Amino acid sequence: MSGDGFVHSYLKRLRPRVSEWLGTRAERHRQFLLRAFRPEGGFAGRSGLPNPYYTLFGLRAFFLLGEIPPEVARGCASFLGMRDFGQLSPADQFATFFSQSLLPLQVVGKTELFALLNNLRRDDGGFALIPEQAEGSVYATFLALESLSMLGVHWGDTNQPGNLGEWEKVKLLPGREQIVNFLLGRQRGDGGFAEVGSIPFGGTSPTAAALAALRLLGFEDSRVIGRACDFLRALQSPEGGFRAASAVPVPDLLSTAVALLVLMDRQAVWGVALDNVMRFVEACEKPAGGFASHSADEQPDVEYTFYGLLVTAICEKMRSFPSEFSPRTLGSGPEGGR
Repeated sequence: MSGDGFVHSYLKRLRPRVSEWLGTRAERHRQFLLRAFRPEGGFAGRSGLPNPYYTLFGLRAFFLLGEIPPEVARGCASFLGMRDFGQLSPADQFATFFSQSLLPLQVVGKTELFALLNNLRRDDGGFALIPEQAEGSVYATFLALESLSMLGVHWGDTNQPGNLGEWEKVKLLPGREQIVNFLLGRQRGDGGFAEVGSIPFGGTSPTAAALAALRLLGFEDSRVIGRACDFLRALQSPEGGFRAASAVPVPDLLSTAVALLVLMDRQAVWGVALDNVMRFVEACEKPAGGFASHSADEQPDVEYTFYGLLVTAICEKMRSFPSEFSPRTLGSGPEGGR
C-alpha cells in the first residue's frame, strides 16, 4: 500500500496518547479485545463466529490502544489469508483490504481490488454496496475511494485521478466530476446526505461517508460542506451522543463516532458539547471492558469498542489541543492533512 486513506490517517494521529488518556481503563479494554479474539484467528461479532468485518474493528481497536499483540496479528493474518477473497461479501472484501494496513501481509492486491470495484461500479457515478444493488451507495462509494486512496490513487482538484498506472488500462474509474455529482445528488434539503435515492432526508452515517468521500476527491464547496456539518451538529442529543437521523429518538455510538470524526476533519466541532459526548460514551462503557452501542445495550462488541475508543480519543484530543479545532474555513483540512 502507498497511502493511509481517510480513516487510518486519523487513527495514526490519535493513537500516540490514547492509552494515556484512558489511564487504567485502557487495560480493561485490551483484556476485552483479547477475550473477543477467537482461536480460529479472527474477531467475532455477537454471533460468536469470526469474520473479516469484525476482525477489522478488533485490529483497529488494538491499534488505537497502542499495539496489536503479536499473537493477535499472526492469528488475524492467518485467518484472513485462508479466506477465499472472491467468495466473500463486498463488506468482508473491503474489511480484508483495510486490515492489510495493520498487518504484515498482503491478501488483496490490485487485481482483486479491480475486480471488486468493477463489480460494484454503477452508471450513476457511485459504487453499490452489493452486486444486486442497481444504484450507487454513498457508503460504498466512500469505501471505494478509501481503498483507492490507500493504493495511492488520488484526484486532487483534477477530473482524472493521479498515479493511475494500471487503472487507466482497465478504464475502471469514473471521473471526479461524475462521482462528485453522484454524491451531491444525495444531499437533501435538511443538509444531510441520504444513502440511497429513495430516502428523502439525511442520515448521520451517509453524511459522514459523503463528507469523507468529498475530502478524498478534493471537493471543497463551503456551502455544501457547511450545510452538512450544520446537519450533523443538530443531531447531538440531550444524552450527549449523536442520533442516526432526525427521526431517531436515541443516540448510538456508531453515529457519534462518525459524526465527530468528520466534524473534526472539517474544523467544525464548535457547538458540540464535548462533556456531554463523554458522558454518553462512559454510559456505553462496560465495567469488564468493551463498549456497547448505546447506554441501554448490555452487550459490548469489538465494533462498538472501536467506536468508543475513537470517540474518547477525539474528545481528549480536542480538550488537549483546542487551538487545532477552532472554527476555520470549512473547506480547509487539518494540520498535516491532505
